[in-house]
Amino acid sequence: MKRNLSHRQLLASELSRFVDFVRDNYGETHSYVIHPEMVRHFYEVGRHLNIYAAFEDDELIGVWPFLFYNRQQTDAAGCLFLFKPMEGLPFVGQAFMKSFLESVAPEGYFTAGIIERLLPFYRRVKHRCGLFSQFYWQPRKSTPQESTEPSLDFSVRLISTKENLLNLQERFPHSDFLPRKDFWFLKKSYIDNFSQVFEVFEGVYGEESFVLVTASYETPIGRILRLYDYFGKLEGIDFVLKFLKRKAFDENCRHVDVMVAGIDVEVFERAGFEALNCDSNETIVPNNFFPFQAVNSKVHFGVRLNNSDLAEEPVVLFKGTGDQLVPRQIVDWGKSSDVNFC
Repeated sequence: MKRNLSHRQLLASELSRFVDFVRDNYGETHSYVIHPEMVRHFYEVGRHLNIYAAFEDDELIGVWPFLFYNRQQTDAAGCLFLFKPMEGLPFVGQAFMKSFLESVAPEGYFTAGIIERLLPFYRRVKHRCGLFSQFYWQPRKSTPQESTEPSLDFSVRLISTKENLLNLQERFPHSDFLPRKDFWFLKKSYIDNFSQVFEVFEGVYGEESFVLVTASYETPIGRILRLYDYFGKLEGIDFVLKFLKRKAFDENCRHVDVMVAGIDVEVFERAGFEALNCDSNETIVPNNFFPFQAVNSKVHFGVRLNNSDLAEEPVVLFKGTGDQLVPRQIVDWGKSSDVNFC
């Protein structure tokens, strides 16, 4: 018998259903991340968080919180895709994903923190996933033999006034990482988002500029500095990491967590960082993509590829070679045979 499946965005008045769903199916320990008041705040401050829900008849069977990258609402970024354990889940999940992704990202990209068992579903609905590891770094004091300085002088300043913000909008840099992440996404996600204290910086080196978003937070393993987002060219990463290292020392941060994919490991090492061995799980670092798992999980970056218009646009992700995940800066979809997809 055919199942009556549907999906739609949850209304603010229905947020308690979302919280109850997570608590009932994933336990009390999960619900702290999505406390009703916090979720309601997201809805009230410019709708930063959009929550879509899957239904069978009128029963809630799955939820997916996500953001849009651009004003045209064609590029979506998702968090955890949570489904209720139920009979025939693989087929229900696949059907829901197909219709959902075609509706929320009809022309553009989407990214998602995808749990391992859902990867086959993405392949079946014509989404290819490149893998990258969530690296955590410890700042290392430079030795006299190390050369960690970029060749050009650069400056970084905090965007703290309305005038600075308006000037930034006029000269907002093009991003090599996700080309259509625009100023609207920066403002909506970070500047107007009062649920967390983000710091937005503008940097200048030579004739080029970049924008980065950071936040510091306390965890059971110490204070962590997180690079949430970067808008700019790949060559600017050297300057960003130099700034992060200095900021980490100034704020006594034990680790630096980078949420931007596509930065070569060698770039971090050259900038004076050393990687934690996340595979051992001896040190568990909280992870935004997998907040409910006490492991250092691999993050999967999914990109929609069935629109030929995207073939010419470069997207940054990590190249997987067997079990070894090797960073790759630029993937040209016109030469996708060079990339091993999961």
